[in-house]
This record gives sequence, structure tokens and C-alpha cells, in this order.
Amino acid sequence: MTAIKKHYLVTNLHRESGGLRLLDFIVNSLRRKLDTLNLHELQILIVNDSQGRITLPLLSLGYNVKALFKSKKEEDFVKQLSQEFGFQIKTSVSTLSQETQQYQAIIVYNTKDSFLNYEDFLIKTQTLLTEQGSVFFNLEKNFFSVRQSYQDILNKIRDKGFRIYYTEKIYFKNKKQLNNPIGVETRFQKINKIFLQILKNEYVSSWAFECRLQKQKKLLVQVIPSLEVRGGAEKLISQFADKLADHGFEVITIINKSKIISHPIFFNKHLALLIVDRKKKFGYLKNILELRQLLINLQPNIVNTHLFGADLWGRLSAYFAKVPNVCSTIHNVDVGFGLIGRLIMIIMRNFSQYYIAISPQVAQYIANNLKIPKSQIVLIPNGVDTLKIIHRGTGPFHDIPQLLFVGRLEAQKNITLLFKALATINRPWNLSIIGQGSLKKDLIMLADHLNITPRIKWLGTMESVLSTYGKYDIFILPSIFEGYGLVAAEAAVAGVPLILSDLAVLKELFQDNEVLFFKSNNQEDLAKRINYALNHSHEVLERAQKLQLRAEKEFSLENTIKQYVRFYNKLLQKK
Repeated sequence: MTAIKKHYLVTNLHRESGGLRLLDFIVNSLRRKLDTLNLHELQILIVNDSQGRITLPLLSLGYNVKALFKSKKEEDFVKQLSQEFGFQIKTSVSTLSQETQQYQAIIVYNTKDSFLNYEDFLIKTQTLLTEQGSVFFNLEKNFFSVRQSYQDILNKIRDKGFRIYYTEKIYFKNKKQLNNPIGVETRFQKINKIFLQILKNEYVSSWAFECRLQKQKKLLVQVIPSLEVRGGAEKLISQFADKLADHGFEVITIINKSKIISHPIFFNKHLALLIVDRKKKFGYLKNILELRQLLINLQPNIVNTHLFGADLWGRLSAYFAKVPNVCSTIHNVDVGFGLIGRLIMIIMRNFSQYYIAISPQVAQYIANNLKIPKSQIVLIPNGVDTLKIIHRGTGPFHDIPQLLFVGRLEAQKNITLLFKALATINRPWNLSIIGQGSLKKDLIMLADHLNITPRIKWLGTMESVLSTYGKYDIFILPSIFEGYGLVAAEAAVAGVPLILSDLAVLKELFQDNEVLFFKSNNQEDLAKRINYALNHSHEVLERAQKLQLRAEKEFSLENTIKQYVRFYNKLLQKK
């Protein structure tokens, strides 16, 4: 006995072979859309559902639905059922050709009678779909038919300008009409379910598809474990998703943690974001298999992985999906692999044709520690979206100087050292901290122990961080190690004086006459530099203004994007 789902109670699809499986495919796909859409924004058009088998379940789940019917009789029948269940529905006796509104989802139901005509409604839906709108349909064939192979269908869908996102095997072979109660699984259905798992697509009798319009011919899929943190990798991912279309690439971002999408650009601009949720049991294996099928459907030209989790399951999936071009961007010099993780990266070093390092130090690190040949390493620094930066200007420090730290609250950032150094400063100051992390509670306790709690503001993550730097007098980055130091580059573009650890990667970006360096992990030297900046505000502001002019030119996001586009195009030309 299977659990009875809410939307099963308003449909008779259980009487149709594979009916509930088709319904679940549509419902699950629509739920994925809610990762980048509000429920009220998700407008759905349903075609050819003369008995309300798909329409009523979606209404029961709160979706906004409009249904098109061939006749007034069909329309009245479904409207009456909707009223009996207390649902509100928009209806019309018309065809797709007569529609002018755009929808986030168009569902063409019961296409088995038009198996050879699915190309027609694909053409008709093209002007009716929003930017990330999907068309759903199911196709059936006689089990022994050789009229069209599964691959023929995929090719024709792509020829019509669509990308195939998700597919589902609906059932094996329709021998008889099933007439069992809701939730009861017959022996035939159990056997059918087993067959669906092991049979290739070619031998299945019915499939369901979710397709979206192709935006560009070249498709880049970028894979990252999550977007929960606003680090350099996550910023780069969101910037590429937004801007690479201007350079001839369609971008789809895939993550496997959906709790928090901290980059609202995906939500605000409805960018293509797919979530392969981590399952509790056999999580990585299921992720790999699901992502493999997704990549087979999408047929990307390039897969670019970011951070260790994606370097593992993302590259394995790309390998099994036979993606022609795979590269990995390495964002740090001490990525916390551990011994096992490092061994995995070494063993899998040939799973990527190239490795993109965001700094010379990262390039050296992966060559020495991950045994990557230098011929496979490409240096492309991260960039700052200079158009969103608000400059500080040349005004004096605040009466109580305002200090700023931006970054993850983790051991790498060494905020403990910053607190201890600030506790020794015998003049007024306030510190704002933008970021989240696992050490926040410990840092709050430390601030309380050092009697500096009233001087610290915990601002969490912020959407407008780029426009925030200019409000402060000094930016401090006390990290033990960095892959690039993007937040320091952002503060430099804003014209804020910098106090930085004397890490090699930061000394590569900045000169001694532009910023104040302190000896890494040295509390006394950090306190000395903070005191110097507070006592010589005019001097450090002059340094910051000179640095700003250079930083705007050299650290721009546009430079980074151009270098990636050049690299991607060269990668495609080699095949």
C-alpha cells in the first residue's frame, strides 16, 4: 500500500496505465520551479485535458491554472468539477494558436493520439513561454512500433529549438486498462516498476518530457555544492549566470543543497537554477545518477565545477554522461580536502581537461599538492562588479571610526585575532561584520569576554554588500590564507583604506605603498597597524584613493568574464 497524496484524491489517473507516475512527474517539476519563482507568479496553461485529470490536482495544490478545451461540453464538465471541489479556474474554448499570454508552464496532456504531431505544438508554444518557461508532454508508442526511436524524438525536440531538461519513463507496455482503487499497487504495477528501472528508453512504451527554449547554441553548465554562503565561488557563479548570455553562452547552474539560495539574482531574474537534492540514503550515488541523466538530457558543451563536492559528484556525472569538455575552478590554497579528499582529487585529476586557478598561489598549490600538470592550469583572477560599487569618497573618518570585516565566520578568516587586537586599542572604534559561519557563537562569546561586545555589529549576509563598503573608514582582512581575496579587491575599488595579512596572494594584488600589511597571525602587529591607520587617517585615505584608480581597471568583472569566454571558446575549438 502506497501513501495517498493530496492531489491523488481529485483525479482518476489511477485508472490509466502510468497516469499517477505522469502526474507526479509534472508536480515534482513544478515544485522545482518554485526555487526561483513565487507560487503566485507560476502561471500554468493546460491543453487537451478534457476530464480535468491534470488540471484538478494542480488546482488542489494552489497553482494558477488556465485550461484550453476543444468544445464547450468539455469546458463545462471540468468547470463543474472545479466548482464542486471549491477550486477557481480560468477556462477557454480555443487553441494554442489563439493564446497571447506567456506562461511559466504549458502542459499538453494526452498526446498519444498525436504521436507524430508533437512537433506542431512545440512550435506553437515557443512564443507563449517565459524566459525559463517549460512545456510538458507525454508520448506513447506501440511497444513493437519502429516508427520513431527514442533518439529520433530527442533529436526532433532539439531541432525545434528546445532543450530537454527532465524525462521520465512512464510505463513499460500497456497490456490492459487498470481499474484499481487509489493507492493500491497491483502485481502488474510492481513488475512494471521493476522493468522501468532496468529497461533502456528505447524499449519503454511511454515517456514524459519537460523542455525549455534554447537561448544560445553554446551551453555552459556550472556545478557547485550550494549557494548558502556568499564567498568568491558563489559570487562568480551568480555573475556568470547573469552575464554570460551577452557573450554567446547559455548558462544553467546546478546545486545540491536547496535550504538557502543566498544569491537573490537567481530569484529576481529567474535565472536557470536546478537543484539535485542530496538524498539521505546513498546520497552521493543518487546525486551522481540523477545529475548524469540531467547532463545527458541537456547535452552541455562545457561543464565547469566549483568547490570539492561538485569536483567529486559533478565530474563523475559528467564523465558518465560523456560531456565533451569539463573544467574545474579552484578557489583556495587550502581547500580542506583532508588526506582522503586530496587523494580523490589526485586520482580524478584527468576528469578535467583544465583547472582554472584564481591566483598564482592557487596555481602553484594545485600543481604541487594535487599533482596537476602546469599545462592543464589556466590563471583567471576573480573580478569585481565595479558598476555596483559605491565609492567612499575623500571625506575624513567618522568621529568614531567605522571598521569593516566581510567574509565567512570560519577559522581561515582569523577573526579571533582581529578581536584580540581590537581589544588593545585605547581609542573609540566600531566594527561591523558582514557574513555568517559556524564560529559565530564562539566569536560572540569571545567579544563578550574581551568586553568589546557594544562596539561590534553583526550584520549577517547582505544583498547590497557592494554598495556598503563606501560607508566605512577601514577594511580589515586578517585571514590565515586566501585563494584570491575578492573582498579586499571590492573594498579597494570602493576607495576604503585596507589593513591586510601579508599573504603572498594579497601582496600579489596590492603594493606596500597602497595598503597596510601586518605580519600574518601576529596580534601585536595587527594592533600596531590599526593604531597607525587611526592616527594617520589622511595618509591612509590618500593611499586608498590612488589604489582605487588602479583597482577599477585591473579588478573588473568584465575582464574576468572576457578571459573565461576566451578560454571556453578555445576549449570548444579544440574538439
